[in-house]
Amino acid sequence: MNRPHASAVLVVTAALLFGLSGCNRPANPGAEGHGVTPVKAPHVPGQANVVGKGTRFAAALFFTPAEPKVSQLFTVRTVVTTADGAAVKADAVTVDATMPAHGHGMMTKPQHKPTADGAWQTDGMKLHMHGRWVFEVMVRVGAETETLKIPFDQPPEAL
Repeated sequence: MNRPHASAVLVVTAALLFGLSGCNRPANPGAEGHGVTPVKAPHVPGQANVVGKGTRFAAALFFTPAEPKVSQLFTVRTVVTTADGAAVKADAVTVDATMPAHGHGMMTKPQHKPTADGAWQTDGMKLHMHGRWVFEVMVRVGAETETLKIPFDQPPEAL
């Protein structure tokens, strides 16, 4: 009869404990991104971390620091254009993030303010666990409002 090596038992035990240490809410198997293994390309300085396009507007999100760690506060600079790429001055922009597979959002309440160059700054962002997040960017220009939902994979190596 073969007995498992102590190191194999330790690895399996650690994996189980790590897997169970996420949020207390069960994953929704039908939710976007469930079962997806995120692959993260290195961030290229000067390029947006996340880009999303809706029917009326598009948004490019730039993070500071460029590659925030899990549970690290970060700032998002949002540059808004029309969906076809023309410059636009937004009257309001808010950025939030949720984890649809877990049924929760961030544990922080971000603050939003316009910048002198026409972009918007959101302070107080924090992705408190790795996995699939969805940035929800609400853009208002005059009477038009659109919410862009942009998926983002916070990698495990960001722990």
